[in-house]
Amino acid sequence: MKELGLRHRFAGFMTVIILAFASAGTVQALFLKGQRNDWNGLREQALAREQLLAVIRSQMGYGSLIHNFKNYVLRGQDSYYLQFTENHLAVTLGIKRYRQLGGLTISERNALDNIQQVADEYLASATAVRDLLARGADSGSIDKSVKISDAPAVKGLADLQARNTELLAIYIQRIESRVDSAFTSVLPLMLASLAVVLLAGLLFYRYLTGWHRSLRTAPAGQYQGIAGEAGDSPEPVAGHAEHSASRISLLSEETAAVVEQNKAVIAELDHKALQ
Repeated sequence: MKELGLRHRFAGFMTVIILAFASAGTVQALFLKGQRNDWNGLREQALAREQLLAVIRSQMGYGSLIHNFKNYVLRGQDSYYLQFTENHLAVTLGIKRYRQLGGLTISERNALDNIQQVADEYLASATAVRDLLARGADSGSIDKSVKISDAPAVKGLADLQARNTELLAIYIQRIESRVDSAFTSVLPLMLASLAVVLLAGLLFYRYLTGWHRSLRTAPAGQYQGIAGEAGDSPEPVAGHAEHSASRISLLSEETAAVVEQNKAVIAELDHKALQ
């Protein structure tokens, strides 16, 4: 088989470089895709739960639904009843959106049911309080008649928070594990790619130095074969150099002959002049 020329060897060298770094880039892209998937899972599961849980807690707790209910019972002002119904609607919508998340556990569903049940009990009691106030009942007797336990809602919020904390830890661990895997896998691959490139460069350099050495030592008649191996030289440079040297030598001999002939003519003329 005919040996590859310089142009083909250079093309092979560049192909090795491209393949080495393309492989490393592909592996890195796969790791980045995995990290992006983990992040999306974290955002859709843990962070979405955290946001909805914050809404439910803020609308349900003291200072919102329960606080406005107490103020309505004690003061009987319609503004507190309006704020209370707004809080109840926000809690209900938050629970509805929470139920639409994927991967809910039985514990989460029970917690949502308990929170919704307590919120509905307050709503029913607020409606009853409104009727009592309309009939002229005093706030003290109304307050004593309202008996609602907040314990199921408190426990439900705690269960939701525990599940959110668990998911957050899981996805953070996944992301950290993915980063560690990327470092332990991609770095050796990059080093291996660099080693391949250096080896290919060394072999290519040795080939170039050998080819150049052959040009300097090969006889004129053998250069045509060397030039054919390189594939880039249009003419036999060594043969052309020897031919040029031969022509220069002939010109030098002709010039010397003319100089001698001129000396003889000048000497003859001088001799005749002396006579």
